[in-house]
Amino acid sequence: MRATAMSILMLLIAALIALFAGQNVQVVTVRFLGWSVDTSLVVVIVFSAAAGGLLVGIMSLWRQLQSGLRHRDVAGRLGRLQEERDDLVSERDALADQVESLQMALREATAARKEADAVASEEPDEEAEGETSSSGV
Repeated sequence: MRATAMSILMLLIAALIALFAGQNVQVVTVRFLGWSVDTSLVVVIVFSAAAGGLLVGIMSLWRQLQSGLRHRDVAGRLGRLQEERDDLVSERDALADQVESLQMALREATAARKEADAVASEEPDEEAEGETSSSGV
């Protein structure tokens, strides 16, 4: 849609330039950098419009080239950032596995400690019973 509107606008401008040039057919002297030429004003108008269009086209191409280079740089950076993200996710998962194994080891150590404390708390009672029975004999 946008390209069609742009094409219609360009055709309208070209028609206006042709109409303007057609109404100015007198001969004029054009001077540029020491050169002098007698030519029809139509030629001057058409040449000027064509030169302007060429300059706009060159500038547009330059802008598209810069945009393409910028796009390529951004795409490369995006790829590097995605790789870095994947590496960080892998590292995070590895650390989560380590945390889980450490938590499991801690639970086992805590359970073993409680068991050892329970056994230790039962042993003094047995020793105390042994002393009371020996003193009573």
